[in-house]
Amino acid sequence: MKPFRWWQPISRSSHHLRLAEAAYAVDVSHLHQFTSDDGTEEQLLPAPAEGRRARLSSERPALSRLIGIGSLRMVVIPLLLLVPQLAEAASRVPQLAKRFGTFTSPIDPRRWLNTALGVAAASASVERGSRMR
Repeated sequence: MKPFRWWQPISRSSHHLRLAEAAYAVDVSHLHQFTSDDGTEEQLLPAPAEGRRARLSSERPALSRLIGIGSLRMVVIPLLLLVPQLAEAASRVPQLAKRFGTFTSPIDPRRWLNTALGVAAASASVERGSRMR
């Protein structure tokens, strides 16, 4: 198994299992239980971001729900603001402009706002992905 690198928490998940004699890292995306040779099953513990998010969800469900709603809004709102801007950019392509005409977006945010919305959407997407649902 390849080592778990510091830059991989977004694209790769790591689970672990505490055993009396050793600990084994598991690098799979949909494995949640370990079955030993004698047939006993043990729950694998998610690590690091997924585990913290799961713990928050079980210890403080109202706060977890509030964070989930906020992160969903931080994904949807920038997406809704981006669609008209992308339509305007696409309508500037000569072949599309000739066939469909041009479109001017009613939304014209400054670059810093677009950048901030992009960063917010990216961080909210990571949070949504760490919920393990």
